[in-house]
Order: sequence, then C-alpha cells, then structure tokens
Amino acid sequence: EHRRSLKAFVIAGGRSMDDILRWRLLGHLAAALVAAPQTTALATLRKVMLDPADLMYGENTYLPSMDEDIRNQVMKALIDRGENIWKFKTHWYKCSCGYEFFIGECGRPMETVPCPNCKLEIGGRDHNKTTHTEEDDEQDRSPQGYMLPEAERDERHIVFREVRGSSARAIRLLLHGSMLCGLAAQAGDPMPRIFDHLVNRESLCSMHQNSEAKYIWEHFSRDWKLMVEIMSSNTEDLAVGLHNLLRKMSLETRDEPKGTAANAPELNWEKLTLESRNKWEETVEIKYLKRMANDLENQLPELYRKWGDATEDGKFVAELKEAADVRDFPRHKREAEMPQLWAFRSPVTLDTLHKYLSQHSSAQAAFPVLCTVLQRPLFPVLPALGLLVGLFEWHSLVINRFSGRISRSKAGELKVGKVLESVSQSERQAWERAYSAFEKAWQIAWPHIERHECLEIPQNFKKIIVDRDTPMLFCIADPENEGICPLALTQWLTERHNELSQVVSTAVVRRAGDERENALRGVRQTPSVSSRLLGQHDVIKYDEQALMRFLQSRCVTYGVGGRLNFDVNQLEQQLKRELSRPEITMELRGFQWLGESVAKTSELKAVIKQKELQPDVVNRIRLELSSPSLANRCLQKVQMASSFIQKSSGFSGEHAGETLLCEYLVSVLAEREEDIPSATARSEVYLWHLSAFEKLLKQIIKHDPMDNVDLKYRAELTPELASALSAVKDKLPAVLCDMLASVAEEHLSNTYLGDDVPIWETLKEVSDFADDPQVRTAVEQNFPSGLKMKHWVATYRSLMKASA
Repeated sequence: EHRRSLKAFVIAGGRSMDDILRWRLLGHLAAALVAAPQTTALATLRKVMLDPADLMYGENTYLPSMDEDIRNQVMKALIDRGENIWKFKTHWYKCSCGYEFFIGECGRPMETVPCPNCKLEIGGRDHNKTTHTEEDDEQDRSPQGYMLPEAERDERHIVFREVRGSSARAIRLLLHGSMLCGLAAQAGDPMPRIFDHLVNRESLCSMHQNSEAKYIWEHFSRDWKLMVEIMSSNTEDLAVGLHNLLRKMSLETRDEPKGTAANAPELNWEKLTLESRNKWEETVEIKYLKRMANDLENQLPELYRKWGDATEDGKFVAELKEAADVRDFPRHKREAEMPQLWAFRSPVTLDTLHKYLSQHSSAQAAFPVLCTVLQRPLFPVLPALGLLVGLFEWHSLVINRFSGRISRSKAGELKVGKVLESVSQSERQAWERAYSAFEKAWQIAWPHIERHECLEIPQNFKKIIVDRDTPMLFCIADPENEGICPLALTQWLTERHNELSQVVSTAVVRRAGDERENALRGVRQTPSVSSRLLGQHDVIKYDEQALMRFLQSRCVTYGVGGRLNFDVNQLEQQLKRELSRPEITMELRGFQWLGESVAKTSELKAVIKQKELQPDVVNRIRLELSSPSLANRCLQKVQMASSFIQKSSGFSGEHAGETLLCEYLVSVLAEREEDIPSATARSEVYLWHLSAFEKLLKQIIKHDPMDNVDLKYRAELTPELASALSAVKDKLPAVLCDMLASVAEEHLSNTYLGDDVPIWETLKEVSDFADDPQVRTAVEQNFPSGLKMKHWVATYRSLMKASA
C-alpha cells in the first residue's frame, strides 16, 4: 500500500496527462529543495524532505500551514459570521480550576453560570468578574508538529494566521509535495516510517496509525484539486504557475523576513520556532504567492511561449485548446465557423467571485463596499433592509392604535389577523402593507439575530415565527419581555443598514485630508434621516439577484480556455451608486401598556449622590473642550456610564462616587482614556460629578433639550398664560428649567402623555422632589395651573429667556 501510494513517481503504463504534470512538478520541487541554501524559504521544506528526524530535537518544531491557536480560530469564525466582537479586548477567561471560556461582544461578563468542571460560579454581572473568574493570557498556543486529519475530513477553505485563499492552499501543497519526495527518497521494502515523530498526538491526525505514503498522497492530490478550483484554472495552467513559482524561489539566495534588523543573527530557515514559522509564511506569501495569485493569468501566455514545444504550435492546436484569438481569423472564416460560439465558459457564480477576491490580500481596501456586502450575516439579509420603511410604519400604526389602550395580557390573547380584520376599510391598505413588510423582515432577519444589546435572545423567543396567528404581544416593540423581539429586529436591521451606508460614504469620500478636516469640525460624512420621516428612497434596496445580474452582464469576460476575468472595479462603482443612502436615526416612540403607570425617572442621584464641579475645574474643561464635536463625543461616553450605573446594582454607600469617571470607563466599561478628551476631566471628574459634567458638556455643545419633543407638546402660550407665567417667574426655583429639560428628553419624544394634562401633575409623577421639599412647595404654590402639557416647550423657553 505504501508503494502504491507513491505512483506519482512512476511514469509508465499509460499515465494520464494530469499524472505527468504532477510528476514533473514533484521532480522540479525535489531538485529545487536539494539545491536550496539555508537562508532561503525552501530550506524549511528541504529539512522536511531529507532530515525530518532532526526536526523534533531541541525546541518544539512548527510546520508551515498547520492550524493556529484554536482561540484565534474561534475569534475569526465569529467575526466572519458577523458577530459583534470588539477587537483589542480580552475575550478569553478561565475558572480557578483551569476551565477556559469565551465572552463575546464587549468581552466583559454579564451573566454567571456553573463551571462545567468544578460547578463554581464563573462569568460575572455588570462587567464585574466572579471571584473564581480571571482573564486568560494572550500567549499564542498554536500546536506544534503535523496535525491535519485525513484528507477527506480536512476543510476546503483554510485560513491560518493572516494567510488565506490560494496562498494558504499553495503552502499546504508545497509541504505535502516535500513530504512525498521525502518518502520516495527513503523508499524500500519494507517502507520505513519517517514522519511518526512529527505527528501531534493531541490533534485529529491519524497518520501514525495509517500508511504514511497513502496519507500524504491523498492530501497532496486534494491540495492540487482545490488549487485548480481556487485559481479558476486547469491542471496545465496550475502546473505552469507552480513551476514558475519554484523557479523564482530557486533563484533567490536569501529570503529576508519583513522588518529584520541590521544586527539580526545569521538567517537559517531550516528549523522553525513558533515566531519564525509565522514569519516564514508571511515572507513566502508577500514575496512569491501573492504575485502568483494576482498575475498568473497575465503571466501564462509568456510562460507558454517560453516553455512551449514549437512542434505543438499553430492555429489548429490553438483553436482546439480554445486559446486562439478569433480576431486573427479571416472575416469569412469567423462568419462561417463561429469558432468561439461553442467554446467552454466557466460558470459565473458567487463561489467564483469569492474565490477571486480571496486571491487578493488587499481586496478589503480595494473593494470595501463589495467585501462588506458579501460578508455574513449582511448578504443574506440585504432584502430586509428595503423593508425598513414598512417596519417603522408598522410600529407607528400599532402605537397610535394601542398605546395606553391595551394591557399585556390582552395583547397576548389578540391575534395579528384579528387586528388586520378590525381596521377600517380606509386604513386597511396601509395596515396590510406595513404588516407584510414586518412579516417578511422577520422571516429574513430573525434567524440571524442572537442578542439584544448585551442580553442573549431566549431560545423560546428565537423559535417564534410571525404570521397572522401570532399574538400581538410579539409584534409590539418594547424593551421588556416579548417586546424585545420586534425591538431587536428593528434595531439590528437599522444597524446593518447604517454600517453599510457608512462603508459606502467612506469609500466615496476617499481623501484622507477631507476626512480629518470633517472629523475636526464634527461634520458627519454620511447624511442621516429620522425613522419618522423615512421614505422608500432613503433605504437600501438590493439583493443577490441584482448583484448577479450586473456581475454576469457587465463585469465578466472570458480569457484563454474559458477562464473568467472579473472587472471588480466596475462592480464596486455600481454598488457605490446603488447603496448610497443616508443613515437612519431610530426614533421609536415608547409604548404605554394599559394598567402600568409611567415610571419615575431613574435618577443618577438615587444611586450616587451628585455634587457640583468647582468653578476653576469648569473653566479649565471649557478651554480644553472648546470644540462642540469633542464635547459631543465625550457626552456620549458620560451618558453611557450614567445609564450603566443606574442599571447596575454594584453601587452603594457614601463612598460610591469617589471613583474617577475615567477610571470607571477604562476598568469597567473597557473604554479608552482618550474617550475623555480633556486632561482636567480625566483627573478631576468623579462619579459624583456625572450630572454636573453632563450639564457642562451640553452647554458647550449648545444642546437644546427640546429638539426631539413631539409636536403634541409645542403649542404657543396664550397672552393670558404668558402674562401669568411672567408674573411668577421670580418665585419659581431656577432648578425648574433643568427639571423641564430632563423630563422632555426622557419622555416627550413619545406621545403617550395627554396634551391637556396640567404640567404640574406630570412633574409630580415623574420628578423626584424628596431631596428638596422647598423646591416642591415653591413650584406647587406658584406654578400657573392653566399651563398644560401641550405648552411644555413654550413654558421652558419662556423661563429660560427670563433667567437669561
């Protein structure tokens, strides 16, 4: 069996052309390796071929193209499938018993579970680890030796380190070719086993239990076959390309790794450590394989002319090979015979497009929009992005009809179909259109949604399929219980839409100088539109069929032997035109359930007692944050910290506010110090200054808290009310303006509060006067009773004008 598996080295008995091509390549490879000096990359493969026994003496030896640290593979797989994994954060943790586990998203623990090994609680709450949980180290733990499973069980698409596509497969092919040559060099009866000691026994590799020659031959044959597929080529062209690769590598006397220092030790590629193995792969890809992948088609005609046999030349043979240029034929011959009419054409599929892009290591930089579109999970949900208008229309119709009029229990009993049947004939078309968009968006996107913010979607919710028999409880967006399903669906699709819009905008505006200038001025490069004003012309409407139609009709030509030539630049430009849309600002009104009172504002001071900033600190911060764009960036982080503190349960006692804001952002929320772009704020603002700091930032930005208030609360004051308010303004406390602003931002972008309810009644309900009863008394005694909710904005502006 050993000797039968070395048939690649036997050239007799009517062997096929493919066998002859592989035989020639193995002969060239063996000759190149024998002659290679130790300072070239080929020296690594020569050692594998001629002296494998020496590889495992001394330090552990690492072979090219073997798998990397399983933790890196997990990270890449999650990112490739579109998971929101924050880069440059710690994601790997371990229990005190040694059990390792992964935390996605921001990389900070949000839940606890029993350790599968020791049953102790691992993970954490609110970004705080349990006592039995610790961060794992970031050391590379790539396995040593040879570790590939049987050929038929190996992956078709391989990636290791930063090497992927045709380069990764070519390195595997060269390694297995070298091992085959080594087996042929040691051939005897019986056949010796020369690679047993290289097998990593902790891996899935079973070569030590099988025929070495058969094991390696099957891998080599599979590598060869997959290389043909990846290159969209044929065996003859692949063989020519590989011969040219070996020729170029043989001509070199020294393959210097990238970034080698002038005083580096003597270069020797024979035995690879973990670090030198990674450098070997990087060097070979950059110096040789990248050009082979990108330019093979352009090199082939010259290589065939250089190496071709003149006796097999001529138009007849060229025509048989479908390699002739039909323009060389006389016009009457072209009209009579149509020589290219029945020529072979490689099929144009998404697979061939992916293979083409995988051969270009700079594809992401050269074709950012196309690469983003083809990523998962975005590509399969593209049709759902065009349904966002109907999705927001559905939420608006549901809120207008049911908010404040239906309880959760009733919504659990009411079916969607009954709702659609009950609407009036004049409204039926709008409801049906909106529901159709909601149902289709759910069917397309819901299987891809795993989380809502930091919370995992429960499995029983994941199984829900929306149709006309679905309870309305699953169709009303709400931040709690079943309502998180439609809310998560809408937020997730809006985020995917905005991510794609940003990529297109960045690709269109390429000049770095413009980007820096806009960033400094706080200018948004991507325009935005409110979800309340969203129209069909504002959303991305594109799908796989549209992409394939344009690709097949406009971006493909055929070369020698029917090989595909892609004009990806043209496809990239078309995508920029088709997908250039504004970002969507999601403004979804809150739903008020019948029987559930309006929740009081969860104020920060209820968790951490707040203090004012010192005047000199305020002045220094104003000087350092003179730009509204910088202040706005900082405000977002401050509001995030404030929100997280209010939701967490880890703060109590009089010393809770003694932590610096900057320290809290870095240690708990895994943000950067630079997110607070003021040295004074980083050293002087504590958690008990959050409210004062937020107020200061809004003043720098000149933030108007009434910007997002609904039209329902924007009625003008009558002359009588204006006069009454003016008469008592000196008796009202100055803090009243801050209270009006806070309630407006918290509640009045929604419309569930009645417009004829007195303002004072609402203030009593949603504001906290416990800390200052004098303020409550002053407002209750002096605030004009005729001021209603519809006068909210006018009342605020009148008081602000008076205070100014």
